[in-house]
Amino acid sequence: MLILIVGFTYSVCAKSLIHNSIDDFVGEWNYSVDTYDMNITINTLPSGAHVAYYSIAAQSGERLDTGEKDDPNIEIIRFNSRTNLLELKLNSSYSTAQYYATLKILASNRVEFNLGDRIATGIHFYPRKPLILTKP
Repeated sequence: MLILIVGFTYSVCAKSLIHNSIDDFVGEWNYSVDTYDMNITINTLPSGAHVAYYSIAAQSGERLDTGEKDDPNIEIIRFNSRTNLLELKLNSSYSTAQYYATLKILASNRVEFNLGDRIATGIHFYPRKPLILTKP
């Protein structure tokens, strides 16, 4: 009688085990260059819900689009765990329009803000290409 024992190893990439959650986006995210500043703040309320605000200062502060502390200007639509994207709806106080964007975690202190192809024209201060925002 011949007995054959076959051994094998199973390995999983550690990165594939990392599952971001909406809590990974909590904090203040900033982008600043020349005469343009963009800040996104996401907080967790005592109830566990999340609230978010953005502010943009363009043309050295001559053009502003900001939210109020009592009136968030970002609606968090959902966190897509399959793509690790936080889907957002932005409510502009400057143009009174609504725009959709995503945030994606790149590292513990870096996210990518992207409007994608959803907006090509219009009066707004949102970046027309993806931006990398960092935590201070």
